[in-house]
Amino acid sequence: MAWLDALFGHHDVTTAGLAGYRRLGAQVLDMQQQASQADGGRAGAYYYAARCLQLFADKLVEDAFAEEARPTPLPHVTVAQAEAVYKQIPDLVTAAKQEVLVPGGPRDVDLPIILHGRVAASGGRAPISHLRGMLRGVEAVGVLAEGEILPAGGDSARAKALLAEATTDRDSASSLVGGLVKAELPAASARQAEDLLWAALAYFLGALQELAVPGILGDRDLDELIEGGSRTAGRPGDDDASELTRFERRMRALHEREMAEADRERMQREWREMSEREHRERHHHHEG
Repeated sequence: MAWLDALFGHHDVTTAGLAGYRRLGAQVLDMQQQASQADGGRAGAYYYAARCLQLFADKLVEDAFAEEARPTPLPHVTVAQAEAVYKQIPDLVTAAKQEVLVPGGPRDVDLPIILHGRVAASGGRAPISHLRGMLRGVEAVGVLAEGEILPAGGDSARAKALLAEATTDRDSASSLVGGLVKAELPAASARQAEDLLWAALAYFLGALQELAVPGILGDRDLDELIEGGSRTAGRPGDDDASELTRFERRMRALHEREMAEADRERMQREWREMSEREHRERHHHHEG
């Protein structure tokens, strides 16, 4: 029903405006060589931050730019989230260029970059297409982070520790979202997956900055790498996930995944039983 979709924000919108943001985000690639010539450091940290956001946003809206006759429309929350992320990129690119030209000078954007700009779905429950887009984005950022951090030597212990946290949260979210195409998750599972993905993105972002400038994160705790100091910040609801330990969050994710699988199995069983019953009734009718 259209009025219900409008109320909860799951209806699809056109994405013409996103094309410009995607072109704007592409300037990050032009910055890569300059940052590498500056031998990493603060310029590299700004570059990594911009690249993480660009990869995440591009993958988030990928369905709308598929090379096919009718690309998939996106939910409002997906478009709004992509815009919120894309808008952060120009300041990061500018800061990276300034750092190459005048190292250590004043910047409009200070390091470290803390992940911010989370957009909550109306009603507090993101549609599965949005969660799958987030998962694609986080996976792409993860490929970048693993490729840069794992081979690194020197003072990269904290970057590798953050990488481990990020990949664990990414994999936990993937266990909830990865196998679903159209079926919606229960509300609690959807919120859990969204929190895990946002946290994973924040940790990847922090890990790459720490790789570029060891010690840049100072003594910040994990959740201090996310705006609001909590992985649940930025979404409505009185969920108590912010009070859970990381182990408890992951166990909850596994439990929610098991419940979702049980629900699917039950629905499939009921569908088979209904189909078999209809087949018997038709067979009985033909015999009569």
